[in-house]
Amino acid sequence: MKKLFLTSAMILAVGAANAANPYASLKAGYANSSLKYGYEDSFFDRHGNFDGFTLAAAGGLAFAVDPAVTLRGEVEYAYTDVSAKPENWWGDPKLSVSGNTIMLNGYADFGYESWAVKPYVGFGAGFGFGNKFEIKYSGSGHKNDMWDGFAYAGMVGASWQATNHLAVDLELKYKVLNGANYDWWYERTDFITRSVMLGARYAF
Repeated sequence: MKKLFLTSAMILAVGAANAANPYASLKAGYANSSLKYGYEDSFFDRHGNFDGFTLAAAGGLAFAVDPAVTLRGEVEYAYTDVSAKPENWWGDPKLSVSGNTIMLNGYADFGYESWAVKPYVGFGAGFGFGNKFEIKYSGSGHKNDMWDGFAYAGMVGASWQATNHLAVDLELKYKVLNGANYDWWYERTDFITRSVMLGARYAF
């Protein structure tokens, strides 16, 4: 019985490996972000309107588990760079925030091979670090803060199969980068980003 179980497990592993299709993807798009920070048991928004861009590069494997369902797992690096609108008429303070994340993402693609457009959903988790640069008093002073911590994201989108190897993705993403030691005055922060991204995914 034990030998049968081990043999079956090996067959499944080899079959899964043979069915796996490697791919690489690049995405870019618009990002809108906010900073939410405070103490361990209470948060409040201080800055809530940053606009900018986000970029992402990933590589992974796709598994067809059903004629209408394909699962994907990938490692993704993403960079986000946003700036805040001036908070008063003379433009002080000017704020810019950037974030870097490395995440493990899982996706489920739905639709048969004959479908030109296929919806998908996904979730990711990983690690990230951010930087906030603040210029005060019309450039007379500045403050630079850095933090790092756990990151997670939820994704929903649709892909168009342009060729046998190339798919075009349109994706909405909500990502949170939790941080510690953001500021000597506060204990924690959330760097929240909502993005719309257009990307290309190439299957080898």
